[in-house]
Amino acid sequence: MRRILVFGALAACHENTASTLDASPIRTTTEETIVTDAAVAPVAPAATLLDLDGGPPARERVTGGVLLCRSHAAWTPPAGFSVSKVGEGAAARKDDSLVAIVFVPHADDSYATSVARFATGSIAWDAPTMTKIDDWHAEQVVHGRAQNLVVVVRTLYAGVDPKTGKGRANGNEDTLFVAAAKTDAEADALASDAKKNTLTLVDHACECGYDCVPARSPR
Repeated sequence: MRRILVFGALAACHENTASTLDASPIRTTTEETIVTDAAVAPVAPAATLLDLDGGPPARERVTGGVLLCRSHAAWTPPAGFSVSKVGEGAAARKDDSLVAIVFVPHADDSYATSVARFATGSIAWDAPTMTKIDDWHAEQVVHGRAQNLVVVVRTLYAGVDPKTGKGRANGNEDTLFVAAAKTDAEADALASDAKKNTLTLVDHACECGYDCVPARSPR
């Protein structure tokens, strides 16, 4: 009997059933759809990337990187991608590929609901894996697949309960690196590059709309 994990882009993910969070990746459980006829291969769902229409994001004045004021950082998107503002984050699109950085209140279904901003249709999600960073932080990685699209979401949790290994709803926001492409390798590379090319800023307060020093009038 063959098992596949099927979720719509807007479906909520069930809670992680792991009782502890250790340094090695752990598998979480999700709702299952059972395919009883093993002789018939399941048909992958179909999904399509949506157009980006959030307008141009703010840019850091020195490097020209996209400002991520929520995390006091700047992101350098891939060359040749068109960039658009998405809430407090940003997304970049080129043909059938997309990469984005978004900030969301903690929720177990944050990866599925966040991807719904960028794609329409159905996505079959693998079980997520979570890796411990330290006693209070962890990263979750999950892949989703459609007929012509692979999505990967890397979630940096704002806080993790070390007793349960689950994210804590502590008022902070999780950071999500979302990528979509035709293959696993392409999607993974886009998400990894987004994380690597997001740098903490030192001088950005005025561009983000606070702590500006008024310009002096010439004498």
